[in-house]
Amino acid sequence: IPTEVGQLTSLRYFDIEMNRCEGNLPTEIGIMEDLNELIISKNFLTGAFPTEIGDMKSIGNIAATDNNFEGQIPDELTNLWMLGKLNLDNNLFSGAIPDTIGNMENLAIFTARNNNRRGGKGLTGNLPESLGRLQKLFQFDVSDNSISGEIPTSLGECTSLSELSLYKNK
Repeated sequence: IPTEVGQLTSLRYFDIEMNRCEGNLPTEIGIMEDLNELIISKNFLTGAFPTEIGDMKSIGNIAATDNNFEGQIPDELTNLWMLGKLNLDNNLFSGAIPDTIGNMENLAIFTARNNNRRGGKGLTGNLPESLGRLQKLFQFDVSDNSISGEIPTSLGECTSLSELSLYKNK
């Protein structure tokens, strides 16, 4: 994906799913502040997920499944208060889910299952207490990782939650 993609500042929908794209997702993608949907699933994208995506204030849907992104889920993503769907399944993410996930007041779907591929641990640590602030959350799936600890009591405040998948964790 060329860095010049960031020059498409009027773009609202970016879908490159299933195109065998390789390499890193350019940081310049964060310049696309009017983007509503970022669909980059089922490629061969690698490296860290760009923190600059946290600057995309209009984004409502990020689908980044089935790639090889690694490292932590950037804290900057929790600045995306308009984000309704965040799908990060089948990557190589590690570390804890950001404690500030509760800032994403419009988040309805969060999936990050199966990030423990290739012998990695996947997501680790406890589920954040701030999950209870996600009043619109109806699907939360972090199965097939290495999350440990107790389910936070605050999760009971997610009255819209209808799908909770935590299987194959610690």
